Amino acid sequence: MLDVSLVVFYFIIARGVEAPTSPNAGHETFWVMMVFAVYVAWDFVTKAVAADPEENTPTNFWHRLTGPFWKRGKISLVCAVIALAVWHWLKGVNTVPAVLATDLGLIALDLFYRAWKQRHTGWSIFNAVVGGLAFCTAFWWP
Repeated sequence: MLDVSLVVFYFIIARGVEAPTSPNAGHETFWVMMVFAVYVAWDFVTKAVAADPEENTPTNFWHRLTGPFWKRGKISLVCAVIALAVWHWLKGVNTVPAVLATDLGLIALDLFYRAWKQRHTGWSIFNAVVGGLAFCTAFWWP
C-alpha cells in the first residue's frame, strides 16, 4: 500500500506542475515532504517491523529498530526532516525565481537522498551543497 501511495503522490506532484495559476512553492514542497514521510514509513515497515528471514536480521523489534532500520532509515528520516523544514519556510514563496530556486533545491534533495542511499558520498555532498544554496536563494529572494 505504501508503494501505491508513492505513485499517487508522484502523480499529484506532476499534475500540480502542469496547471500553475500563479507562482507558488506550496504545492511541490508539501508533496515532496509527504513522499519523504512515506519513505520513512517504508523503511520502518521493511526494516523494523518485518524481519527478513533471508538476511541475518535480529528477531527482537528493538534490535531491528536500532540496527537495520537505523542503518537504512536514517537517510529517509534526515531527508524527511529537511523536506518538512523546506515546506515550513518556503511554502509561501511566490515569485518565479524563488519558486524555481525552491524546485531546484527539491530536485537536489531527491538526488541527495538517492546518492546517500546508494553510498555515493561525493554526489551526496555535491547535491547537499546545491540544494542548500538553492533553498537559501529561494528564502532570501525578494
